[in-house]
Amino acid sequence: MKTKLRRCNKCGLEFPLSGFYKEKRSKIGRIAVCNECHQKRTLMYWNPVERARHEMEKLDKEIARLTGIRNEFLKKLQKLFSGYMPGLNGTK
Repeated sequence: MKTKLRRCNKCGLEFPLSGFYKEKRSKIGRIAVCNECHQKRTLMYWNPVERARHEMEKLDKEIARLTGIRNEFLKKLQKLFSGYMPGLNGTK
């Protein structure tokens, strides 16, 4: 008999159903994330140091994303106005 596998929504790996905690409200009776991912998430939630580290990582990613958008916008402005404002390209 072939064992049923389920894909974890967090890590994307496939595990047998025994690799997921039980959940009565779920369609198949198991939660959507594997036991390991669930334990990591629980540890992060209850451990203030882990929680703070996670929040800092999220902020760092958001800052990097916004900085990239800003830099792309500035490059487009430089190309757009290079003929009208010679000092914009760094030349005088």
